[in-house]
Amino acid sequence: MKKLSKEKIELIEKSLILKKIQEYEIYLVDTKIYETEFIKSVIASEREVNKFEYVLRILSQKGNETGIGIVKGNSLDPKDIDKNIEICVLLSKNNSSSKYIFPKNKSLPQVKTADQDILNDPVGFKDDISEEIKKEIDDHKK
Repeated sequence: MKKLSKEKIELIEKSLILKKIQEYEIYLVDTKIYETEFIKSVIASEREVNKFEYVLRILSQKGNETGIGIVKGNSLDPKDIDKNIEICVLLSKNNSSSKYIFPKNKSLPQVKTADQDILNDPVGFKDDISEEIKKEIDDHKK
């Protein structure tokens, strides 16, 4: 998953560099979603969804002021990326405030978004919870 996330960031970054944008941040969220849909106590459907989105921040320096543009996107189509960059640049040029610069790059601590049991076996965890839900539904019928 990390390699794919890095490739996505590099694709966005490539467009930023081609447009000679120097001050930017890309925040990428890559998510796996596991779903089980019930109809009464019967599993109607199960699916696994991969979802991602990114937030792009661009700074425009104007003397003692800085403009900040922020845009959220979820498409890696080059036309969509370019459109998001264009909007972000426009926002940054029309949105001025006090002087601001991005902090220097540094390693951030790993963020733990779920219990280790879920991270190790998300499908198994979902199946276990689904069984508990079915049992609860059956108990309520009685």
